[in-house]
Amino acid sequence: MGRRPKPLDPNQPLHAFAIQLRLLRDRAGAASSEKETCERAEIGRSTYYSYLNGENLPSRENLERVIKAWGGDVAAWLELRRQAEEAMVHPPAREDAVLPHVDWSGSEPLFTPLNENELLAAEEKYASAVGSFYGFLGALRERVGSPAFEAISATANGVSVAAVRLVFDGADFLPARVTLKVVDAIKACAINPD
Repeated sequence: MGRRPKPLDPNQPLHAFAIQLRLLRDRAGAASSEKETCERAEIGRSTYYSYLNGENLPSRENLERVIKAWGGDVAAWLELRRQAEEAMVHPPAREDAVLPHVDWSGSEPLFTPLNENELLAAEEKYASAVGSFYGFLGALRERVGSPAFEAISATANGVSVAAVRLVFDGADFLPARVTLKVVDAIKACAINPD
């Protein structure tokens, strides 16, 4: 039996990368078992879990083997890895880095923290909703004749082929405008097939 997943912060680049790895692993089904993945990718269990728990960024070679084992798009994942590495080396400047002081003394809490079971249930609902959306997206693409990622990219102004691949791999950390451009491009491909 696998370990209980560590909660991850999607605002941290390494954690966001690990969240996407978990989603791809979950979609891979039986091929993504710990034993199968470790054997096919030639990595140890501790390395496997360090990637999924957002503790380490996989080397390019290890990432390629893991993604191949899970049936993902290697080129798109190598680009995602590059972006995560870049974000870790040069974090984006944040205008809100220095927050104003607010005196909360004597006020009621704004929310009640979730216990572990409630948090796990919420994570499962979120994962289910994300899975449903990406299932819909794949079905929409099929319905319009399965246009190539290159055709979708050419129609979606400013969205690279790698980003289109990431959208179809379920990369829910991409800005919503990118995903919406891809949806619009798929619809445009149905109207103007080449």
